[in-house]
Amino acid sequence: DDADNAQPMWHEDTIYSLSDRADDKKVNLWAYDTKKKKSHQVTHFKEFDCHFPGLGPTDIVIENGGRLYVVELASEKLTEVDIRVVTDRA
Repeated sequence: DDADNAQPMWHEDTIYSLSDRADDKKVNLWAYDTKKKKSHQVTHFKEFDCHFPGLGPTDIVIENGGRLYVVELASEKLTEVDIRVVTDRA
């Protein structure tokens, strides 16, 4: 296809990657089931593209719009990471 597919990550029977294959051409996280031979969109960001995915044992961390998100692989639930920068400057 004409989609830009990048940064594949293998977890069990699924290959996760960033792709702009949806109609809106935004880069989101996609999953390809190697047994069923089917793809589906995992994240559905509309304003910004996803970047910098990192696969761990049970989840993937991605960046979108300057924010970090964790995608739990078992449920594909998306949770924003609460980041607080603490400083001693007044």
